[in-house]
Amino acid sequence: MSLNVRVIAPDGITWEGSAESVTIPTPGGEMGILPGHASLTTSIDTGVMTIRNGSHPIAICLMGGFAQIEGDEILLLSHGSQLGEQIDPATAQADLEAAQNQLERASNSSERSRARATIRQAQARLKAAGGMATT
Repeated sequence: MSLNVRVIAPDGITWEGSAESVTIPTPGGEMGILPGHASLTTSIDTGVMTIRNGSHPIAICLMGGFAQIEGDEILLLSHGSQLGEQIDPATAQADLEAAQNQLERASNSSERSRARATIRQAQARLKAAGGMATT
């Protein structure tokens, strides 16, 4: 038994295929999904989705959105997504450092809020690229 997974972003399908299990970031924490999971619709947080099918897990950076689980079908509609293998860890690290500098220079709550969101996105990209263990 396997899951049929489809990850869609505004620029097209990021990944589509079958999986043994999937882990998605939600506002309440990571959610693991196995075949036979109860039907569910949930929001997706900025973070890394992990797809397991065999010995090589696939990491996908997600920038929020929604997931619908119906039977063994998983449909993820993300505001933005990118395969971890397509992310350059050095560029992701530089983006994280720039976002952290932006937070240090922020002069009001609006700028700090935007900088924190940029940091979370950069951390997710770095984690998906295999450059950081946690976000």
